[in-house]
Amino acid sequence: MGCNLDKLTSFKDNCGFGLLAHLKNKQTHQNLEDAITSLERMMHRGAVGADGKSGDGSGLLLSIPDQFMRKVALENGVDLPKQYAIAMVFSKTTNQLDTFRNFCEKNDLKVILNRTVPVDTDALGAQALSILPNMTQVFVVPNTLVSSKRFDAMLYLARKESEHALKDEEDFYIPTFSSSVIAYKGLVMPTTIKQFYIDLQDEDFKISFSLFHQRFSTNTLPKWRLAQPFRGIAHNGEINSIEANRFNVEVKMQAIESEVFTQEELDRIFPLLQFGGSDSASLDNMFEFLILNGMDFFKAARCLVPAPWQNAPYG
Repeated sequence: MGCNLDKLTSFKDNCGFGLLAHLKNKQTHQNLEDAITSLERMMHRGAVGADGKSGDGSGLLLSIPDQFMRKVALENGVDLPKQYAIAMVFSKTTNQLDTFRNFCEKNDLKVILNRTVPVDTDALGAQALSILPNMTQVFVVPNTLVSSKRFDAMLYLARKESEHALKDEEDFYIPTFSSSVIAYKGLVMPTTIKQFYIDLQDEDFKISFSLFHQRFSTNTLPKWRLAQPFRGIAHNGEINSIEANRFNVEVKMQAIESEVFTQEELDRIFPLLQFGGSDSASLDNMFEFLILNGMDFFKAARCLVPAPWQNAPYG
């Protein structure tokens, strides 16, 4: 028994990730507590800096905690309608936020609230603190009936155009911009993520599912923007064919047609892959695009992740 247990706990050289979900899709604060506890248990799966407080990154991709978000919006004088979305934005300058808000308006979205995310910087190590971005939650609603019918598509368009406009500014990043999910992540240790993100301590912060991840970086330096989960995936491992995959995406963009986006909109979306991302980030970019264009979840995953070859019969 001791030998088997040792095998289970001896793998410590790559990322750890997991998923927690309520079978009946019920939002509870206990779901969040369980997700944080699960993330804490993967401490041995990620790198830790010499200061003992900086890591390669960890985080939680959560269902939007509707009760909590409606509460904080009301505290800021905003009564959220049924249909809304939240962008979690990492930035350094007001110009970056202004650029993002302008593209929201350009894409028929109305910004109704900018909320500074409360954090406790005592939870961070020196390295993480030195490159800490400003964190803002931008609440948007459809501006017209047209955008209410294409809400997710307009969110994607606004984000992609913002990324293109600010592609040379590494400090700007949008972890999530969605009507269904939100990311709380960064260069923070799993054991202190709840201390750092004060929102996570609120009993009204209730979720139905969480994808969680701790990073062990092997091919990129730690950055707030590279912490996982990304917008749809948490990935463990390296993609050996990443350069060829990225090249193929560039080539095939010229032939892409969509039933969701017009050709003019596709031209605004391209390039699909965000410059400077990790291999996992590029995979997430492609996965997100397929899902937004109506591809079945499992088909999208099967398109991008090859079947395991080990122990497979030849022929």
